[in-house]
Amino acid sequence: MRSHVDDLDPTSGRPVFSRDCAEFEIDIPGTHHLWGLVNHFKSRGYGSKTTNDSKRKRQAETVATILRRFDLEKQWVVVAGDFNELPQSDSLAPLLKLPGLRNAFDKLPPGADRWTHRDDAVPSKNDQIDYLLVSEGLWPRL
Repeated sequence: MRSHVDDLDPTSGRPVFSRDCAEFEIDIPGTHHLWGLVNHFKSRGYGSKTTNDSKRKRQAETVATILRRFDLEKQWVVVAGDFNELPQSDSLAPLLKLPGLRNAFDKLPPGADRWTHRDDAVPSKNDQIDYLLVSEGLWPRL
């Protein structure tokens, strides 16, 4: 297990992660190691939209930087957690557009529900804010 709770944002000198980006290595005997990075990004509440978006973007950039240590084409890597933002958000782009990393929702059959955040008032606004991203190396095994 490796913690990233003390990783500092070079622009502010403050911690990047409010709740860590815990990194786990799981030995799967006879096959591979499975690496897991578990996150809970900045919430959309308790602050201004601009500040919150900026914090989530820095968190996504930092996770993307951590992932450079891995060969996402071959190694088994999972990035999971509550990212507190929609897939089309600019703040998550550094992570969601990272080559070699795919959203497990893409394994769902066409027409299946694709949301993790329920909006009872406007069901058409149900969308994904929680993620299970997997490396290309792990993708065929889902």
